[in-house]
Amino acid sequence: MASLDNPFARLRRAREHCNALHEMAQAFTETDPYSFTIEREDDWDIVSVHIHHQPPIELGVLFGDFLHNLRAALDNLAWQLVLLNGNRPTRQTAFPVAQDQRAFDSHASRQLAGMTAQHQKRIAELQPFAEQVGNGGHALDLIHEMARIDRHRIVHPVLMGPAKTDVPFILRREPINTDVFIEGRVTAANNALLDGAEVARFRTSTPGDQPPVEIKADLLVEIAFGERGLRLFALPTVGIEIGAVVKAFEPDFALDL
Repeated sequence: MASLDNPFARLRRAREHCNALHEMAQAFTETDPYSFTIEREDDWDIVSVHIHHQPPIELGVLFGDFLHNLRAALDNLAWQLVLLNGNRPTRQTAFPVAQDQRAFDSHASRQLAGMTAQHQKRIAELQPFAEQVGNGGHALDLIHEMARIDRHRIVHPVLMGPAKTDVPFILRREPINTDVFIEGRVTAANNALLDGAEVARFRTSTPGDQPPVEIKADLLVEIAFGERGLRLFALPTVGIEIGAVVKAFEPDFALDL
């Protein structure tokens, strides 16, 4: 009998991997793997990073487990949709993910064979190239491509990079009651941290006759995975979006009871 037990089990396992990733990442950051120094260049304060040790490869391996279970949830869904239609799945039964209509058409006829025309249409509408806004296509593209690389090529490298915010560093001033104007920018945003590299710069000024202030900066750093720089904090959202794809078919299975 067709059911969503297998896809849902995959989604639960992916959540467990996601929680474990956050715990392992927290343990790593608590080892003080990096530090920052500030040096003056003209009127700019230059923030440079010093890497004491790199993230463990086990983080990348665990990330691969997260990817695998999300991707498997989609393929398990495809298998069950064929069964739901009273047909036998084949070795080619799968949930296709394609960047364009031509690529989708070249695989979909085999991978979706045995499903109802309605289910095939809904899967086509979920593709990254589909026009529907917020259809989950971005998450499908991420999971499909990154899982393929993890499965066939390499463990995704774990990167540390400046947080993707307007002011990704914490500034502390002394004396605290002094007015100060701060101008700054991150020069290494969205990139891996390299030992000794400049990561940010800022400059300060005080109005009137107030004394100069001493500024100390702590850069907010995040862990990300692979060339696409998928950030750790975004993983729960990706999991939710893949889960929404599976759950969208849940009413159809209820009708089969």
